Amino acid sequence: MPRFLEVAAIVVLAIDLVGVAVLIALVAAPRPSLGSSRLSGRWPTLQRRALTAFETFVHGLDGIRTPSHILPLLA
Repeated sequence: MPRFLEVAAIVVLAIDLVGVAVLIALVAAPRPSLGSSRLSGRWPTLQRRALTAFETFVHGLDGIRTPSHILPLLA
């Protein structure tokens, strides 16, 4: 196996692990923390759109929070 492929696989694995950790954090504590104080002063429309997108995304994770879905998710 070429060395550059091993390094690429490790980088992709690290990115995946960070992504899974972020999703777990959002499922555990779905509070918006997008730096809203910075956005609200400069771009209130952008802040509203970002918060709406974030809330929609977190709402999509509601199925993961359902206790009856834990076993199928782990399997």
